[in-house]
Amino acid sequence: MRQEFEALYCSLGFALSLFLFGVEMIRRIDKNSKLSFFSLFWKDMLYEYRLSLEAYNRSPKTISWYLEILNRFFGFLESSNLLKPIPELGSSELTAYIHYLQNSKRWPNREHNSNDLSRLSESTVQGHVRAVKAFWCWLAREEYFEKNVLSKYPLPEVSEYIIQTPRYEYLYSTETVIIIIRIHSISGESS
Repeated sequence: MRQEFEALYCSLGFALSLFLFGVEMIRRIDKNSKLSFFSLFWKDMLYEYRLSLEAYNRSPKTISWYLEILNRFFGFLESSNLLKPIPELGSSELTAYIHYLQNSKRWPNREHNSNDLSRLSESTVQGHVRAVKAFWCWLAREEYFEKNVLSKYPLPEVSEYIIQTPRYEYLYSTETVIIIIRIHSISGESS
């Protein structure tokens, strides 16, 4: 009998603490906001975002790209103990994520590339920031919160690369080019 009473007491204590946690979370949310206690979970938000992207007729590859990046973002926040309710997240969490990406290996989960120690490219990091900002934009547009705190967050800069293309002089000698022009003009073909 005593064990049953203790089990019931523990169950009631857990239920009460869960209820008080819920009340505290609801108290923190703006009363005019569309967010409820249960919609604060990021996985639910990503599900709604996916449905919205499908409704906007985005390609499956685009949707997959956004969701992979956002899952990585929230996974990083979770593993770093930075995860808070979505309305409380902002630029400091995104800055921490950028720092994490800039120091991440390029292929962390591929055995055949385990010797590749290169880092993610600047373009890849910028793409991640664009995806997170697009999600925040969607949250604001759907009125999950009043102000998009990431709207003015600057994108990480990407260095300009000049792609060297081979020039025809290096492929063919001057004599070869003259012969090609003569053959072309003799055959009577017009450009």
